Amino acid sequence: SHLSEIESVTRGGEKDRGNRLYVKGAPNLLIQRCTHVKFRDGTVRELTGELRREIEAKTTELATRPLRCLALAVKETDGLDQSLKYYAPVEGSISGDTVAGNNANGVSAGGAHPLLSDPKNYANIESGLTWVGMVGIKDPARPEVAQSINVCTKAGIRVMMITGDARDTAVAIARDVNILPPKGTPGGDNVKVSRFYVLKMLERRTTNDVDTLFVG
Repeated sequence: SHLSEIESVTRGGEKDRGNRLYVKGAPNLLIQRCTHVKFRDGTVRELTGELRREIEAKTTELATRPLRCLALAVKETDGLDQSLKYYAPVEGSISGDTVAGNNANGVSAGGAHPLLSDPKNYANIESGLTWVGMVGIKDPARPEVAQSINVCTKAGIRVMMITGDARDTAVAIARDVNILPPKGTPGGDNVKVSRFYVLKMLERRTTNDVDTLFVG
């Protein structure tokens, strides 16, 4: 899944003002929508197969520590659809309403841009991105969880883990809390990951991709 936001930026003066798209999401999904990479010195290069493999290897390294990984990408003004480059909703407008008027660049302004009001357009808007980085967030389990899992195991209770984390992160966390044995020990490498869809959650009909981890 992704979370994106269009913000207005100014480079060198009001005449260079325009919008920029910022996107964050799961690294394995966001990288599929990236075509370029921005380096620390500001240079931008095409996202080659070699660079992609380096990013994927780093993602795995962070995930197995375990850290929850979040990728960051951007789409500059020139890469946006012409109607989005300088679009700005009228201050105080209500989302979903069309507000008559034009901004300083002559582009119609309103509360609901036609492209942004239809989720079917999001994949196209969030394409051709430039990968700018990735962060690893430490979110450890409560200290008492590992011991609680041991108690359950001794009582003959089989604990199953349902998570939205990436596979490598989920496996590492499961080992930390004793759901899975340590790697290299009997049963520690026998990990099965299955994917299923939950069609109803919180009394809404939604589709969510969930991982189930259990020792085979």
